Amino acid sequence: MIKTFFTSFFLFISCSLLGETVKDRFLESNPGDFVVFVHDKYMTLLLIDESSPKNLVIEEITAPSSVLKVIGGNWQNWIDNNAPQSTSWTTTKISLENDTIEYVYSFSNNKLYPQENTVSFLPTLLSQNLIPIPFNMRKLSGPEPLEGETDFRKVWTPKITFNGKNIEGQVSAYSIIWPKDDSDLSEKKVDLYFSDKALKFFPYWVEIQGKFAKVKLFVIDSGKGLSSQKKVPL
Repeated sequence: MIKTFFTSFFLFISCSLLGETVKDRFLESNPGDFVVFVHDKYMTLLLIDESSPKNLVIEEITAPSSVLKVIGGNWQNWIDNNAPQSTSWTTTKISLENDTIEYVYSFSNNKLYPQENTVSFLPTLLSQNLIPIPFNMRKLSGPEPLEGETDFRKVWTPKITFNGKNIEGQVSAYSIIWPKDDSDLSEKKVDLYFSDKALKFFPYWVEIQGKFAKVKLFVIDSGKGLSSQKKVPL
């Protein structure tokens, strides 16, 4: 059995968005588009290899977040040198016609995992609606004012980094309530923040709400024009 972070997460966000799905957003992606996000103590680089109305093919490279200092933001050089210190390097092919994973190929151990051997939460994930968070209900920056004081706080937005530079622009926020199941997301509210200016198909910030808000992942860089010479030997 094999489960990549993106495999689960992509299917998790491939749900209804007032008639639009995140899958629809991915149709606007292009080969070479990439995001780099941090999750727990690891970083993951996602690279679009193929994007068409029928299929989406994505490479996913994971490494300890400590390697970020070594990479220094030069993602192309890191890939060209076979991603030193990476712990996992896979390619996932997703059928956009029926929302299923066709295969996951691991370059780390040179093994192909067909659909029946991959972990998929598809039945649950596709049933979840993404609901826009009203602007007046968005999270605010800074500490709450003291009782009786006027609240001058601005709406909080995550930092959006594109091609190594911070950019300004509107950020849209959505939430879902995960149904009760055996996963760590069970019955939790999850907030997703999308950039309306940089790459629009991947959330730049994901936060699980509860007694204490917990960041699930956040994007530290994104951009276009990245390439990989890895080929799946089918």
